[in-house]
Amino acid sequence: MRTFGYDPCKLSKHYTLDELERMLKEVTEQHTKSDEERANQTCMERLYLIDKKGRWKCDQITWAMYYLTKNKNNS
Repeated sequence: MRTFGYDPCKLSKHYTLDELERMLKEVTEQHTKSDEERANQTCMERLYLIDKKGRWKCDQITWAMYYLTKNKNNS
């Protein structure tokens, strides 16, 4: 699946909502931290279950999902 650098605008133009949900699930699974990784981090970093790169990707995908739903409502 092409990611287009996780550009939300491009993702929303090339993928459906179902495909973006699938992509979000895959990113979440790939970037989930293990308990051992979380134990070795500072207090603030332990709050997150997903690593920094994964959080960024999830954020971009969810923006693409927002753009898709916004465009459907305006049409």
